[in-house]
Amino acid sequence: MYKFVFFISILSFYTLIGNAQKQPQKLNSNLNLYSTSLMNFYNDVIKVKIAEENTSTQFNGSPYVNDRFSKGSLVTKDSLLYSGLLLRYNNYKDIMEFQKNNTAFEISHQFPLLQIMFDGKIYERFTYQDSNELTTGFFLQLFKGNFSLYSKEKIVLKSGRPAKGYQTRTLPTFQKTSIQLYIKDSNDKLTRINNKKDLLNLFPLNRNKVSEFIKSNHLKTNNQSDLIKILDYCNNLKI
Repeated sequence: MYKFVFFISILSFYTLIGNAQKQPQKLNSNLNLYSTSLMNFYNDVIKVKIAEENTSTQFNGSPYVNDRFSKGSLVTKDSLLYSGLLLRYNNYKDIMEFQKNNTAFEISHQFPLLQIMFDGKIYERFTYQDSNELTTGFFLQLFKGNFSLYSKEKIVLKSGRPAKGYQTRTLPTFQKTSIQLYIKDSNDKLTRINNKKDLLNLFPLNRNKVSEFIKSNHLKTNNQSDLIKILDYCNNLKI
């Protein structure tokens, strides 16, 4: 089991290389989180603490959909590219991790991240409304445009049960939830799509056109492929 190192505070580093809010420019591929100089820099400016390890005897299941580290890269909002990283996504904690010397480092939400790429997937980090609270987390990019489609696959921890009478003790269990679908509009607002109404509310001026397109093409708003077709159509409408 890997130790987890929490990035408590991240200082600004390096000079800005252009505005990358929408599209990264002038990426530098020679930067690497494993380089001695950069890791020494991290050790100088970042306070860390070792968290208590979760062992397999304490829980059933896994906080990861895929606990394997995969080679990938990340781009910061300053257009810096860190390549050759071993990355994975912690679905339960909704945070990204990278591996160095058999230690898993959590990438703080304070880190100026634009996007992370590994396993042929692109993840972006957003602040969004979840159960009436603002929270920050990662979303898998499915379709990019003025209106973009993202998915989120969460893992929750179900409580265990203590031994009582003839009942044996059960361990807390990590369980997957159903995949959630979100649309990000041109104002960078994320909206969870639970039904057709949620989708149509995003297009008040073209509500009837979008509704007719969905009906005539027999599309469903809870299907990823169908939603991509709908957004591709919507992105070509005048709003």
